[in-house]
Amino acid sequence: MKTHLHKTRRLALVVLAFVLASCSVTEQQGGTATTVAPVTETAADLEADDENSVARRIDDSLNPSTPKEVLAELADDENAEVRYNVAENPSTTKEVLALLASDEDKDVRQAVAENPSTPAEVLAKLASDEDRWVRIAVTENPSTPVEVLALLASDEDKGVRMAVTENPATPAEVLAKLASDDDRWVRIAVTENSATPAEVLALLASDEDKGVRQAVAGNPSTPQEILAKLADDEDRWVRIAVTENPSTPKEVLVKFALNPSTPVEALVKLANDENPGVRQAVAGNPSTPQEILTKLASDENAEVRYNVAENPFTTKEVLVKFALNPSTPKEVLAKLADDKDEGVRESVANNPSTPVEALIILANDKDDYVRRYVAGNPSTPQEILTKLASDENAEVRYNVAKHPSTPVEALIILANDKDDYVRRYVAGNPSTPKEVLAKLANDKDDYVRNTARR
Repeated sequence: MKTHLHKTRRLALVVLAFVLASCSVTEQQGGTATTVAPVTETAADLEADDENSVARRIDDSLNPSTPKEVLAELADDENAEVRYNVAENPSTTKEVLALLASDEDKDVRQAVAENPSTPAEVLAKLASDEDRWVRIAVTENPSTPVEVLALLASDEDKGVRMAVTENPATPAEVLAKLASDDDRWVRIAVTENSATPAEVLALLASDEDKGVRQAVAGNPSTPQEILAKLADDEDRWVRIAVTENPSTPKEVLVKFALNPSTPVEALVKLANDENPGVRQAVAGNPSTPQEILTKLASDENAEVRYNVAENPFTTKEVLVKFALNPSTPKEVLAKLADDKDEGVRESVANNPSTPVEALIILANDKDDYVRRYVAGNPSTPQEILTKLASDENAEVRYNVAKHPSTPVEALIILANDKDDYVRRYVAGNPSTPKEVLAKLANDKDDYVRNTARR
């Protein structure tokens, strides 16, 4: 206040100086004229000096190195920003913080409530402050005593009660009390505290509010038996939260992945699970989207790929991709050999990894292209090639005629084929015996004769 009075006195002097200067007062003393010089300090100068003074006091109030006695003096400053900074300053003494706890400015009191150096008894006093933000600041202070947190757990303001749930020091019995709070957001906040006891989470897992149950399902601290229970929750978002919880056991995830009612969002998440058993279940789920089945068709795990092929809703495009892939498990190829789509069967017939038993089946396929691919498959056994040498379709016989594994007896048959192209391929087959080539050297077709004579 001294600074204010000093400013007032200086301002009065300046005003007087202006009056005197403007009037150019001249006094006659001993016949000599004396002119009073005008005062050079203006009101603008005074205001600048005052602003500089405030800036210095603000800087001092912010500086942790400011002497404690100076901070104590600044705690009584007329400027609220200065007092706020003192309340925040880690070097401010407990005695000064106790004085500032009664400051008329709520922001100053809030800063006191936030300061870890504030004594417990002062925090207890501020727990009854009329301003909600001051009380919330008390709940967030790591130095707030447990009994004060318990008191604030009954605060009329839900924001204060929520803040209590977020303090890691809040005791289990207080969290248990807040788990029955009338406000859903307070109960949700309880579920998100890593210190919330299992029995409290179990209680909240049966909460009538789906948002509360979803929060329990997403808490990594939720016991596995509770997660298993929530896996059957009526709300889809609760079930999705269970699938996203890193603590959910494999058997629960597999159960989810197998369930046709599992939300698509959950299946997408499960399709990326590190456990192949979970991905296998997703691959076999009839509700799994086609884009996920397509992705799983290239999974590193053979069982996952097998389940994609087994899935009745897998598209033709995916099945063809399977059927063409040499890495596809043989049991999958054997199954695909009986697929209703001829395009899938054609791809299986063309795959060098297709097992012999599947090729035997495909050699009798009604589709000409299927048989044609079997005849050209390097894995087709000689007995099947011999059989296909008599196929009604000329293009099937073409592939048999040029197959390097076609037995001699089949080549002899094909050397008499009515189709010129079949005989041409026989003439060019390195396995054709000399006597057959000698015969073909006299063939009616020029190309056959020329090929056989080489």
